[in-house]
Amino acid sequence: ADTVNVAGQQRDSTGFNVNVGGSLTIGKRTSLNGAIGYTTQAYLSDGSSTSAGTFLLGGVWNGYEPLTLSPTFSRSIDQSALSQYQNIVTTAIGVPFSYVINSDWTLTGGLSYTTAQYIPIPGTSSPPRVDTIFRGGLGLMYNLRPQVSIGPNWEYTSASSTDPVNGPFYTRQIYSVRLTAKR
Repeated sequence: ADTVNVAGQQRDSTGFNVNVGGSLTIGKRTSLNGAIGYTTQAYLSDGSSTSAGTFLLGGVWNGYEPLTLSPTFSRSIDQSALSQYQNIVTTAIGVPFSYVINSDWTLTGGLSYTTAQYIPIPGTSSPPRVDTIFRGGLGLMYNLRPQVSIGPNWEYTSASSTDPVNGPFYTRQIYSVRLTAKR
């Protein structure tokens, strides 16, 4: 039981989550990971609840030697920090990749698409809301050492919503330098 969320809002909720999953190695270069479950959030103050099937499907494919793809498809349910909504059901699909150009240089990037469905608190005048976010990125990493790499990175993000007043509406590009250190 959790009476207050991270935003300090009274929630009086209980949650239940059941998952089962596994991993399968298909070959030396390919693996598959998955989980399926069920989540429910019940609110003690008004007796309302939200339930959703949840899942995660992901893996790694390296069938063409210098290219590695790591696709992921997932669905989850979480409490909302917005006072007029009780939960968010999020569905996401993404495909990050890396392409080893040679021993010193690696091309990285990926695409993702996410929808967040906000479930209104019963009795409020808030309509259901769905936010969508698309991201794409590309980077080039130089290996200074086997454990350390650095390089430029570009990311494009676009967001929209069915809520024209409070929803996210933006398009942006981010240019950065990424430093990666592995142990």
